[in-house]
Amino acid sequence: MRRGAEGDHSSWIRHALVQVSRAGVLRADNDGKGKGGNILAVARACGRERPPLRRDILAPVEVETTRDDLLLNSLCQFDLWWCVIAELNSDGGKFGFEFYTNFVVFDGHRTEPAVDIIATDSAARSAAFVGSSEEAVASALAKVLETARGESRNQGLYTEVNLSGDAQKFNDRAQRNSDR
Repeated sequence: MRRGAEGDHSSWIRHALVQVSRAGVLRADNDGKGKGGNILAVARACGRERPPLRRDILAPVEVETTRDDLLLNSLCQFDLWWCVIAELNSDGGKFGFEFYTNFVVFDGHRTEPAVDIIATDSAARSAAFVGSSEEAVASALAKVLETARGESRNQGLYTEVNLSGDAQKFNDRAQRNSDR
């Protein structure tokens, strides 16, 4: 990443999010008809209109979101994955600048499948988090979820990403190892 006036960003996604925000893309037009809002909502609208951007979702995507909206769920899960990757690759000294948990404005059930895969699929962890130990991944995941809880509360949303039994065991095991 190139260094900016305020410092560098740990990922191109974080850099892009900052630039999109500064450019006002996330603000609705004065008439309320703009595509403003959360970056994942903007990405969903863009992906809904452009099927080549959502090759994993073959079915048509409705204008209004539903509980089982495949595109929004996929975007929320991707967001969690990149947050964990960014945290794993951060220097640890810029809390809050490594990633932004965009998924917190949506119901936690949209993100929970990604947490379960990270916690239970060692092959997926090895592919996504190359060279990172299970303990490091669990610690990064815990930090991302802690940050998400805080951001959710800051926005008055109180969104919770619930951990399955396996995900809780993964998290607990990492916490025990980090306490040693």
